[in-house]
Amino acid sequence: MPETRNLSPGEQLRNARQGYRWSVEDVAANLNLTVEMVRALESGDTEALPGPTFVRGYLRAYARLMEIDESTVLAGADDAQGESTRSGQRGVQGQEGASVAEVLDFAEEGLAQNGFDFHFDPGRYPGRLVV
Repeated sequence: MPETRNLSPGEQLRNARQGYRWSVEDVAANLNLTVEMVRALESGDTEALPGPTFVRGYLRAYARLMEIDESTVLAGADDAQGESTRSGQRGVQGQEGASVAEVLDFAEEGLAQNGFDFHFDPGRYPGRLVV
């Protein structure tokens, strides 16, 4: 396995993707993300990405897809952001701009990727999750 210690998370993921001969479009389709989002993850373009909680989830999913150690990718992301977060932390406390609806949308996407049928309709069921 090539040396990844000095590579950014995006470079690690891009190298893995290229090693599998996958296109950006292939990754986007598998992760249910836009091509632009995958490119932003690979380039570290934080302006084009949502808050850190979402980015960590996307990086984790991308690392799993590429069969590389997600903890290495996430540690690199933490270093790049200058944060002292640990991979075991959960939630959105202190994350600016992440509404409950955005978090639930993110959860719905992740669950759907794993075969779960999960829907949240705040207009029909205010404050309730329908599983």
